[in-house]
Amino acid sequence: MPKSTPTDRRAGEPYLAQSLLERIDAWYASDQSVAYDEHRARSIIESNQIYSPENLALLLAPESYALIELMAVKAKEKRELFFGNAIKVFTPFYISNFCSNGCLYCAFKADNKIVRKQLTKDELRAEASAISSTGIRQVLVLTGEAKRLTTFEYLRDSIREIDSVFSSVAMEVWPLTKDQYGELVNVGLDGLTLYQETYCRDIYAVQHPYGDKSDYNWRLEGPDRACSSGVRAIQIGALIGLDDYRRELGALAIHLDYLCKKYPDVEMSISIPRLRPIVNSDLIVDHPITDKLYAQILLAFRILFPHVGITLSTREDMRMRNGLIPLGVTKISAGVSTAVGEHTDKASDEQFDIADERSVDEMCTWLVDNGFQPVLHDWNSKLTRSAV
Repeated sequence: MPKSTPTDRRAGEPYLAQSLLERIDAWYASDQSVAYDEHRARSIIESNQIYSPENLALLLAPESYALIELMAVKAKEKRELFFGNAIKVFTPFYISNFCSNGCLYCAFKADNKIVRKQLTKDELRAEASAISSTGIRQVLVLTGEAKRLTTFEYLRDSIREIDSVFSSVAMEVWPLTKDQYGELVNVGLDGLTLYQETYCRDIYAVQHPYGDKSDYNWRLEGPDRACSSGVRAIQIGALIGLDDYRRELGALAIHLDYLCKKYPDVEMSISIPRLRPIVNSDLIVDHPITDKLYAQILLAFRILFPHVGITLSTREDMRMRNGLIPLGVTKISAGVSTAVGEHTDKASDEQFDIADERSVDEMCTWLVDNGFQPVLHDWNSKLTRSAV
C-alpha cells in the first residue's frame, strides 16, 4: 500500500491532514476482523455507546442483522432526540456536465458520448427561478470537473448570482484550494459536499484512471481546506459497491470522526449512496448492497454518530426512502434531476438514473402526513455575512 506523502501538494497549499491519511492507510493495512459477540453488540445499542472502529464493525457484521429491530428503535430514538421531527429538503442544481476525468462509474466521464451543456447567466437565472418557485431555498450546485471550461470564475459568478435567490447554497464540484473556498464563502457559499468515492487507494486508482480526480490525497484533504476557510457545513461520503462495505465504511467513519473532532463548530453530515445505472454503460457493481444491508448501515451510523446529519438521495426508491426517513435520516432531496437545465428546458443527459421522482410538493405532503416537519429554509448565510 503506498504511503501518504506531501509530494502532491498544490503550490503554496498547507498540508492539513497528514494524521488522517496515516489513519486511513493504517486501517487498510490492518486485519480489520472483529470476533462477533452478540452480547457486546446489544450493549452498544442499548447503552448509548458512540463510535469506535470496533463498535462500528460489530453493528455492521452480518450477524447483527438479527438485532435490526432493536437497532431501528434506538436509531429512531436518537434521531428524535438530536433532530426532532425536522427533515431538511433541498434540490440539486446542475449547472454544467463537462468533465475531464475518467471515473468509470459516472456518466459525466470525459470519454462518454453524452449531450453536454453549461448554463449561461440567463439560463442560470431561469433555472434558479424555476427551482425557487417550488418553495425550495436550499440548493446543492453541481458540475463536472472541467476546470478549463467550467472555470473557478464561472463557479464563483454562478454562486454570487443565485445567492440572491436562495438562502443556503452548497456545492459539489472539484476540490478547491483553501483561498478559493474562502472566496466562495464571501459570495454566498455555506456548504460543501465532497465524496471520496472510495477510500481504498488501489480501487481509487482503478476507478479514476486519468484526470485531476486521480489525485487521492488532494481530494481527501478537500474538506479540511473548506473547514479552514469558513464553510459552515460539510458532507462527506463513499459510493458503496466499489469495495467491501465493511472496509469502505470503516474508512468513512475514520474520516467522519476526524472531522467532527477537529472542526467541532462545523455542521457535519454523511451520505452513503449506492451505485446506480448510468448512460451508455453496463455498469457492474462488484460489491452489491441489498436493501436489508443498506438499512443496517444507516442504522449503525445513526446510533454511533447521533449528532451527525444523514442525507438520503433519490438513488433510493420511494419505498426505501419512506421506510428509512423515520429511522435516522435528517435531509432529503426532492424535485430532482441530474441533467443540466432540466427544470426549465432539458438540454443534457443525466449523471445517473434517479429512483424517487417525487416533486417537492409530493415529498413535503408525505412528510407532513407522516408526522414530520419539512424544512425548506434552514439557514440564511446572508444574515451571518451582514453581522460580521
